[in-house]
Amino acid sequence: MASADKSTMRTPEIREGNKVDVLIVGAGLSGLTAALRLQQRDPTLKMRVLEAVDFIGGQVTTTRLGELGAKWFTPDQKHMFELLRNLNIPMARRVIMAAELETCSQIDENRLSPLIHFELDRYITELDLRWQFFKPGNKGDRKLGPMSAHINHRLFFNDSRLFMRNLVLIISGVEAEHISYADFMRICYTAGGIKTLYKIFVEAPPGDVIEFSGNELFKRLLQMLDKTQFVYGRDVIEVHQYRSHVEVRDIANESHTADVVILAIPFNNLKRIYFWPRLPREMERPLKTRNSFQYVVTSFLARYADGHWRRKGFNGDYIGIDPLMICHEYRPQIYCGYVILEKGLEALTRTLVLQRLAGYYGNEMLSPLEFQQRSHEVSNKDHLPLTTPWSRVIWASSAAAGTCFRGCLSGAVQSGLRAAMNALLVLRPQLVTWKDIADVQCRDMPREQASVFTLWLSTLNLYNVATYTAFITGLIFVLNRFYKRPSSVT
Repeated sequence: MASADKSTMRTPEIREGNKVDVLIVGAGLSGLTAALRLQQRDPTLKMRVLEAVDFIGGQVTTTRLGELGAKWFTPDQKHMFELLRNLNIPMARRVIMAAELETCSQIDENRLSPLIHFELDRYITELDLRWQFFKPGNKGDRKLGPMSAHINHRLFFNDSRLFMRNLVLIISGVEAEHISYADFMRICYTAGGIKTLYKIFVEAPPGDVIEFSGNELFKRLLQMLDKTQFVYGRDVIEVHQYRSHVEVRDIANESHTADVVILAIPFNNLKRIYFWPRLPREMERPLKTRNSFQYVVTSFLARYADGHWRRKGFNGDYIGIDPLMICHEYRPQIYCGYVILEKGLEALTRTLVLQRLAGYYGNEMLSPLEFQQRSHEVSNKDHLPLTTPWSRVIWASSAAAGTCFRGCLSGAVQSGLRAAMNALLVLRPQLVTWKDIADVQCRDMPREQASVFTLWLSTLNLYNVATYTAFITGLIFVLNRFYKRPSSVT
């Protein structure tokens, strides 16, 4: 890692041949959305995109079997919907062959599974009613303790607690022990509520989510960005910011100079980059290494000769809790899903997934005609939304969205639009309109506050009701014994 000595503090000589107006790091959905909006506002802007791998798309990867990674979004994600509609990308509601058939769940192996499902539903409803009180930036509620303690105090069964810990991990990118209840609720606030995230990450109900072709989307974006220079296989290692420009150095030791830099990469990846000057303290805190495991999410697609799970009476939906494994029927003969494992165990994904599914659908699951998988780190969102530029460095990613659908496809598009607007404010402020500002808002998202009585009812669950019942019953028993004692004869 380089050091900031006196020589590096001087503004270096700018090479005009390598200078651009806007340098975008990361060719994912956020970065390409920002590039498209900038080109639409001012076609004369000189832009360059640096991508660490040899393909675009970020965590949305297209294979011959289908999409690996983000596949679906809900109709209320207006930023994603508008982007696809403006680019004439076909959209369709998710359809499966036999939605009325049975769903498999690891929780159902427990004899008390109805009670487990009941208390999980109650707890998720409670969180969904309360997220509106946790707007990012508000202080004073960190004394509520870690999310793990809140889960243990609200849920009675171990399976319920394990499922919620996994849900916290996939939503926030942090274990429940290392994120406070208030910070988790702030993430839910910027994503439209925990039920919205649950629908996308776990349920993906047919007819309620929309799918599209990632291949068509990114092919169309490349066609429209034909004047933008793309450089592949260039991971960024240093970012030096000066008063009039920013200098970026990539892994090939090549320097790129730009008036504005848009970092459209996951928040986790910032810790691999040396920044000068140093990042603000509030950004460095979430990047510090915790004494916990690192997790990766692995998406997979498996093709079979037929959908034999339907012959056995199942619709293909499966929910596993140890580890978290969410699976669905993707096409009549293609099965899809994702699993969260500790970093370094990605190679075990195929064996683990197929053996687990074979226990429900039969040994046919052990021999797919084709199996494809891809892993990436769980995105860390345990930080305030990165909506404010750091001088000439602008943030863009699904985790940086600050108004709605943070961590979702629409959040990535919204963040890209915001990054483009912030870049224009630096380079071409006269081109920024009220429409640009309105495009990064989510004023249509309902934020109705529940009544006090409804909030109180939502706090009742199996854990505290059983505790209160046992306490009151014991108190009544003791009082009855005390008052029924025969009086002593004098």
